[in-house]
Amino acid sequence: MSGSRRSSTSPRSARDIPRTRTHFFLYFFILTGLHLFHVLIGIVVLVLLLTQAGHVELGTTKMALVEGGACFWHLVDLLWIVLFPLLYLVS
Repeated sequence: MSGSRRSSTSPRSARDIPRTRTHFFLYFFILTGLHLFHVLIGIVVLVLLLTQAGHVELGTTKMALVEGGACFWHLVDLLWIVLFPLLYLVS
């Protein structure tokens, strides 16, 4: 036999993978990256809130930072609570 025939044990090429599968991985990595980005921002916000919580009195500016951080945290929570079931139902 000649070596030009592809054996059944050879690895699959990129054109053999269905397009729907590549879309799945594209969306998976985009959402994973977005989640990582939100987690990193959330960690920074929580550290800032922790440092501000040690002060006995908070001024107007620091209170706005604490309220903004808390709003961001809850907004991201709600976003992921909606996104995960939505993605589950779509798939």
